[in-house]
Amino acid sequence: MNGLVLDEFAGPGGWDEGGRPLGIVPVGVEFDEAACRTRAAAGHPTIRQDVATLDPRRFRGLEGLIASPPCPTFSAAGNRAGIAELPQLLAHVRECIYGWKDYQAPEGADPRSALVLEPLRMALGAVPQWIALEQVPDALPVWQAYKVTLEAHGWSVWCGVLNSADFGVPQTRRRAILMAHRRNPVVPPEPTHCEGGARTMFGELLPWVSMADALGWGVSDGPCVTVTAPAPTITASMDNGDTRWYETRPSTTVQGDPRLAPPGHRDREGGEPQFGPDALRLTVTDALRLQSFPADYPVQGTKTKQFEQIGNAVPPLLARAVLVSLSVREEA
Repeated sequence: MNGLVLDEFAGPGGWDEGGRPLGIVPVGVEFDEAACRTRAAAGHPTIRQDVATLDPRRFRGLEGLIASPPCPTFSAAGNRAGIAELPQLLAHVRECIYGWKDYQAPEGADPRSALVLEPLRMALGAVPQWIALEQVPDALPVWQAYKVTLEAHGWSVWCGVLNSADFGVPQTRRRAILMAHRRNPVVPPEPTHCEGGARTMFGELLPWVSMADALGWGVSDGPCVTVTAPAPTITASMDNGDTRWYETRPSTTVQGDPRLAPPGHRDREGGEPQFGPDALRLTVTDALRLQSFPADYPVQGTKTKQFEQIGNAVPPLLARAVLVSLSVREEA
């Protein structure tokens, strides 16, 4: 088992693509048929199995554990059932400070919410050397509870919210991250980019990559990629009156949908951008680039399934930054 990295809820391969330049080849655990076909086409090894049926004892001596549990019950774009269940989930994580205990969900609970506990079950049973977890920001309290329990079991732990745009992803996608290591002290990754760019005592931070630059719309001198489509002719407005925001800003969060909302459009709870008449429409290639996947990444399935996989994935550039900061491998 020495050297094995397990990626639970592996999806189409965001963590795999982030680890590939570092020589990390996770074995993904994924049940969705289309995502499994995507992973096979991309060359990522996969176990097709429900994560909840894994026996951690089979994986004792695991080198690394990666997990991005499903987020619909925590996301503002989902049903928020996980937020309602947070008190019970947090209490259960605290109880596991003495070792894993099976979770008893409240009556009528959405079963997807309890999947956020699966990485802890695997961590306490398989005892990997390092751990990297990702979820939507509203799930951060779960990672904070994890931190206390994992520290009691011998890991150094950091958790917090990272903005993907700070690591070269052309998207202001914020994600709750947990990093843990049994041998090394853990610190968050150092940003490589910031809004507008900056010079710091540690070096230069590049400007955020705009959506237009990432999609090759050719409106600036930034790091444009091969042109695949002209800039849209519509004028998308923002709450503060700015127009054609995509010329200078990263995109908003890419969801499992071809539509992309302008900045400033939020639902009544202040969550994910909501779609209105000024939403932009993406191609599958656009969505891949905005998530920092290769433009020709072989995502499989219907168009609906392709957008779903891309929208649910961790951006590879963010994944790579987390793995580098964990000192799992020296960056190539």
